[in-house]
Amino acid sequence: MPDDTTVRDMLFEVACDVKWIRESLDEIKETHDELEERVRELEGWRREHAGTEHRPRLNIGALLLRLFGL
Repeated sequence: MPDDTTVRDMLFEVACDVKWIRESLDEIKETHDELEERVRELEGWRREHAGTEHRPRLNIGALLLRLFGL
């Protein structure tokens, strides 16, 4: 049968490990939330600028069509 001090030490170590795991999970959740917010911001920016990339090309194409009389 194990010593009381050994069991007590093991319980203390487990409690410390549980505390460390909880803190690590909290940090992971915070990081995940921050990254999720950044992704939402980038998606919003992409939606705002989605149509602007093709407009100059279309305007140049329309200008060329007018110049060549097509």
